[in-house]
Amino acid sequence: MSIKGKYLSLQLKRNIKLCPSILIVTVITMCALAIGVFLILTNTIGTDEGQKMKVGIVGDVTDSSLGVGLTAVKNIDSSRFSIELIEMERDDAIEAIETGEIHGFMDIPDDFIDGILKGRNYPATYVVKKGAMNFGSIITGEITGTVSDLVIKSQSSIYSMQNLARDHGMKKGLGKKTEQLNMSYINFVLNRGKIYDIETVGVADNLSLGAYYICAIILIMIMLWGISCYSIFTKKDMSLSKLLASRGIKPMHQVICEYISYFAITMLMVIFFAIVCTVVIENFEIAIAEIRGADMWDVMAFVIKMIPVVLMICALHMIIYEAVPNAVGAVLLQFIVSIGLGYLSGCFYPNYFFPDSIQNMAAWLPSGVGFSYLRKCISDADILRELISMFVYCIMFIFLAGVMRKYKTTGDN
Repeated sequence: MSIKGKYLSLQLKRNIKLCPSILIVTVITMCALAIGVFLILTNTIGTDEGQKMKVGIVGDVTDSSLGVGLTAVKNIDSSRFSIELIEMERDDAIEAIETGEIHGFMDIPDDFIDGILKGRNYPATYVVKKGAMNFGSIITGEITGTVSDLVIKSQSSIYSMQNLARDHGMKKGLGKKTEQLNMSYINFVLNRGKIYDIETVGVADNLSLGAYYICAIILIMIMLWGISCYSIFTKKDMSLSKLLASRGIKPMHQVICEYISYFAITMLMVIFFAIVCTVVIENFEIAIAEIRGADMWDVMAFVIKMIPVVLMICALHMIIYEAVPNAVGAVLLQFIVSIGLGYLSGCFYPNYFFPDSIQNMAAWLPSGVGFSYLRKCISDADILRELISMFVYCIMFIFLAGVMRKYKTTGDN
């Protein structure tokens, strides 16, 4: 066996000896995350209350036309399955927004219906909590914009018909024709469910919320794995590296051997936790459709697909520890990088919460590429771009780590 092969073998043996302590730290972290994820998913998946949004209605709704409209929305329109309208006083509505009881409220002016009948604009106002940004706020904002466009364009078309009829001397029966046009619009809106096909696209890459966060947890755990493995990378000084360099093992070869041994021990841990997850899936009812009924072969197939992500993240860990020789500083940087990149890439909140500029940047970050790859592996989408990006990152990180090692080994003088 060559000296490089002996060094690789010694690194593997050393890492295996450190496995028990690494496993204890990792299990504690996994349990804490599992409890948090369980609480989140049980409160958001598979419950009507978690899916239905509450919106307040503020203003005088005693007007017969407005009252009939609200009754129709509450009892006939298909939106009743996703939105609950609650009539409230303004002070109560403001307090309900502050406590999170409702997502927002519609403030309807007293002359709203009278203005519509007379061709005047007394706009209703939709009020949300300042700075609020969550699923409900985004969805109700989209719905409000759609309803606003629908009302404005319907109103404009009715007045245009009336003006055109008057200009051509067709005033006779205009009231009846206006009523017929109004009813046509109302029927069109109430029956819109028959006009469109509904396609559930999920949070991202056609995944459900549960599957999306499963991918996020996997990525975050792999990134935080570097903290558990601090004992593998910590060095008191560079004496051993200099000795190895003098015996013919160049700094780049040292880094590659250490990287291979670190990747091997990481994959062993991934397989271990995959087996644990398989036992959970097979013995407990899982509310996530994408993984319900998965067996050992399905899980192992996904583990094999994860290899490019593990390769890239392991290389990222190596360059961080190589750049920061101090153990405390390296662990702190590992945590900051893991949480920061995970946040920007949508592991905590879907990235469409962020501005377009951040979304575009996050899509090319190591975490963004890895997260997208994991999602597409589940949804069976094209992964070529992510694969190329991950291998480029992997080679770049290993090369930079080798350059740093060479500088510290041979450039001290």
